[in-house]
Amino acid sequence: MEQARVTTDFYERIRLYHNFQYLFAEENPALPLFYPVYNFAVDKQVQGVSVGPLFSTGDRFASVSSWYLVSKRATNGTATPAK
Repeated sequence: MEQARVTTDFYERIRLYHNFQYLFAEENPALPLFYPVYNFAVDKQVQGVSVGPLFSTGDRFASVSSWYLVSKRATNGTATPAK
């Protein structure tokens, strides 16, 4: 499980987690009583948002540098809202 957590190869991570899930189901070493679920909303005007694995609430900002808004150039000193 630790190898799957730290690997950067997506397909290797899938393989390792599948192996862990198989072993966990076969041996049943513990009964999970808590599994965190992280929900968050992003306005549809925000583009470029991609969500990967969330191990903590701060992980949702991992790709914040690629987020953007589509906007229009202001004319005559008045800005028009992005659509």
